[in-house]
Amino acid sequence: MVNEITGQRDVSRVRVIHGLKPEDSYDLAIVLVRKNMLPPVIEKLNARPGLQTVLFMGNNARGFEEYITRLPKEKVLFGFPGVGGGIREQIVHYADREKPTDK
Repeated sequence: MVNEITGQRDVSRVRVIHGLKPEDSYDLAIVLVRKNMLPPVIEKLNARPGLQTVLFMGNNARGFEEYITRLPKEKVLFGFPGVGGGIREQIVHYADREKPTDK
């Protein structure tokens, strides 16, 4: 990743999966899903007792009641990305305007 404001470069290795098996166990599942795709995703998450915490990233103007009524409330977290950017030559370039800059 390249921070477009500071020029700092970082490399992170994250294990990404595209599906869950019933026996899978994770401390944290980060779910990036469009609101209209939520019902089948919640069903799959609900059927996986090995998931300790589920972090949904996104925004939902109708609120989050559906998440906490269909999943155990104590397992659900919500996050809202505050950065913008894109991918060039397989490198993420981003700008996080929440952090102070030195430039």
